[in-house]
Amino acid sequence: MKQHEWSSRLGEKVDSPQKGWHSAPDGAMEGHMKALSWEDILADRSLRDLPYKIETNRYHKIIMSPASFWHSDLQTEIAVLLLRHLSGGKAPVECAVQTDEGVRVADVAWISLGRRAPHKRASVLPVAPEICVEILSLSNTRAELLEKMTLYFAKGAQEVWLCDQEGRMEFFSADSAPQPLTASVLCPAYPSRIEVD
Repeated sequence: MKQHEWSSRLGEKVDSPQKGWHSAPDGAMEGHMKALSWEDILADRSLRDLPYKIETNRYHKIIMSPASFWHSDLQTEIAVLLLRHLSGGKAPVECAVQTDEGVRVADVAWISLGRRAPHKRASVLPVAPEICVEILSLSNTRAELLEKMTLYFAKGAQEVWLCDQEGRMEFFSADSAPQPLTASVLCPAYPSRIEVD
């Protein structure tokens, strides 16, 4: 499976199954289009019902990854277990974080109520949640997830967790990466393998 990119700066769709142009909200013409903000992307009706997870890169290109039921099911289980084992926070899925390389969307996160409070209504978090979780799937590689890990740590994440397709969890801190910890420091009781029936 390929990731698809839309150039929000030039309005061109790259590697897309459909042909077409994406114009800027102000109706600007090709060559004069402004880069879309995350709020513009959220407001764009043409992007609302796509079966893709949407992120941006540092060039303001939209990156799309195919979604799957299996992936969603695993996200739910990870979030439920986070809430079971940690108190004093929330466990959002598809959590948008503004990084130095564009908006990245953690599959699951855990954010304390204190860190969340000033950003409750934000469309994108300017700071990473304490825990960001990424699920390895057919549409991404371990190298891509390790790159995202670095971006989350740069925005204040204390731990980044990776989950493989078999439900095996790896826990990383900024000090340990790219080597995993034996267990999460923030949530030591979290299981090392997720079972989804």
